[in-house]
Amino acid sequence: AAAAPAAPAAAAVSAVEKAEDTWEWMWADSGTALTRGLAAKNPLRWTGGTRDEVAAQLWSLARAAGRDASRPVDLQPKGKGSLVKHFASPAAAADFLLPPPPPPSAPPASDVPMGLPVAVPVGEAKVVTGNEMVGRRVGAVK
Repeated sequence: AAAAPAAPAAAAVSAVEKAEDTWEWMWADSGTALTRGLAAKNPLRWTGGTRDEVAAQLWSLARAAGRDASRPVDLQPKGKGSLVKHFASPAAAADFLLPPPPPPSAPPASDVPMGLPVAVPVGEAKVVTGNEMVGRRVGAVK
């Protein structure tokens, strides 16, 4: 019986990456040109956490003003230095882990009150919309 062909290395790496829940990142420009390799091997330079935690840290840095938003980032599954991935920015690294979170938004229109209560005689209640209030003075009812 013939053996099945081996899967390409990229596919194997992708399967390993997808299974990882803990990740580490560091600035890819840490150290000098001569010491950058040593910096990558220093465990104190790596910041880690769950996929969600690391993505949140990187998205926070990507949205910050200043130099950190455009610094290169190295990212790896925790403890697997042979799988280091290089990214041009925190946003690119975070997008690899998780898509960007949605920006804060206004509440849906259904949650916004559509009218204002108006003073009316006892026993009668009425809600008036903005169009009904145009040119009308709201005050105490006699």
